[in-house]
Amino acid sequence: MKSIEENPQVYVHANSIVELANKLKIDANSLKDTFVKYQNATETGKDEFGKDKTHLEKFTGNDFYAVYAMLGSWETINMKTKSGATKRAIKLHQFGRISNRR
Repeated sequence: MKSIEENPQVYVHANSIVELANKLKIDANSLKDTFVKYQNATETGKDEFGKDKTHLEKFTGNDFYAVYAMLGSWETINMKTKSGATKRAIKLHQFGRISNRR
């Protein structure tokens, strides 16, 4: 990711949890608490969401990243044109909005 220029609409890099929180403009204490809970879960094998312990890996690095993600789903539909030809359309559903991509 270091080869991609940092952009808050794509990703943010920081050297600490506090720096990351500040760059994201979120409460640093809340992010630190969340990070500590996760680190503890890696040791106990139990997290608050019931994640399988085989997927809990302790963080040991010095680089912290936040990656922008948008909830959504893709749907492919076939449509008939006036001439009878079949055309494929892809719909992206995002937070209740629909964007057509062809």
